[in-house]
Amino acid sequence: GVDRMISGARRFAGFARALREAWGESARITRYRGDYTAASGRAAAERFLAEGGPASAIFATSDELATGVLEVLSARGVSIPRD
Repeated sequence: GVDRMISGARRFAGFARALREAWGESARITRYRGDYTAASGRAAAERFLAEGGPASAIFATSDELATGVLEVLSARGVSIPRD
């Protein structure tokens, strides 16, 4: 989400807090910033796949971001939630 918007900052802070409470301080968080659009979600998913990092979860701060992420993952043959 957009850092200058309080909603994005609060959503990320809540997510990070919950993740660390569940998995401890060693939990790794990779963050991709953008706006609340499907295009931004697609760009983040493309970057994630290019970097080749494994993930156990992807957290999107808006439905539009999630839609973009799902479009890219689906086009690449990734099945959500199976993969």
